[in-house]
Amino acid sequence: MKWQIKAKTKTHIVDLPSQIVAGRVFEAQIDGKSKTLRWDREGKTLFILESNSQGFAVERPISLRSIRSTSFPGELETKFELEIAGIHGHLIQTSAQRYAPGQENRELSKVGKSSTIRSPITGKVLKILVKEGDHAEKGTILFIVEAMKMENKIFAPSAGIISQIKVNEGQSVMAGNELMSLK
Repeated sequence: MKWQIKAKTKTHIVDLPSQIVAGRVFEAQIDGKSKTLRWDREGKTLFILESNSQGFAVERPISLRSIRSTSFPGELETKFELEIAGIHGHLIQTSAQRYAPGQENRELSKVGKSSTIRSPITGKVLKILVKEGDHAEKGTILFIVEAMKMENKIFAPSAGIISQIKVNEGQSVMAGNELMSLK
């Protein structure tokens, strides 16, 4: 099963086997290159198995810190937002979705069109950090939504102009509710 994983400025295509057994070694394709991996379910860690320059076996861990999935009406695929501790211990926020051939062209066709920013969680809008007419870069924090006493940042998925804010500070929102439009 192929996945498209986006982390900051890089996009990777990962082809995983249809079934992964915890603790067992398996092969996967990452950007067309074969890698040997092992999944530790209890530790929520994926190990990349490699040989170092002296020929010794090395396991490079990638730990899953949190995962959240969202699927909205009208969208065909579920998107996953992941926070991982990478090979050097750096926290990385990334997203993953099933990959289909030609997906890059569909993504490029969205550029320049307006998009709707939806709440990925049910909670209360604590802060609105932009106003209508502002220019937002990809990754700009737009809102802070409180859920279960945790503050969750809502980021701009792409660069654009804030065309319409559809909620107010203090307003309760459900997962999937429209927060704003971005042109």
